Amino acid sequence: MSKALVAAEEVKKFNRSKDLEIIAHHGNIKDKSFGAEFMQKFDLVFNALDNIEARRHVNRICICVDKPLIDGGTQGYDGQVVTIKRGMYACYDCEPKPAPKGFPVCTIR
Repeated sequence: MSKALVAAEEVKKFNRSKDLEIIAHHGNIKDKSFGAEFMQKFDLVFNALDNIEARRHVNRICICVDKPLIDGGTQGYDGQVVTIKRGMYACYDCEPKPAPKGFPVCTIR
C-alpha cells in the first residue's frame, strides 16, 4: 500500500470528524496532473517524498501558489519535519542541506 494511502487511513483514525476530508493521491508527483492547478485545491500539502528533486518540485509549486507545505523525510535513523510557507518560513531550497554521508537505507536493495 502506498504511503499516501497509509497516512490518510492513520489520520482518519485520529480525527473522525465528518468535516475532515482526506484524499490520498498516489502517482509521480512530477506528472503535469500534479501541477499548480492541482495544488491550489488544497488548504495544506503534506510531503513524504523519497528524493530531493521531487521535494524541490513540490516546494516550488507550493511557494508559487502560496500553499503551506509540511515536508517530512528521513535519512537512516534520523527524521525531520519542516513547515514551509511563503513569507513566513524558509522554503526547502532556501537553506543549504548537508551532503549525504552514505546511501539512504530505504534505497538499498
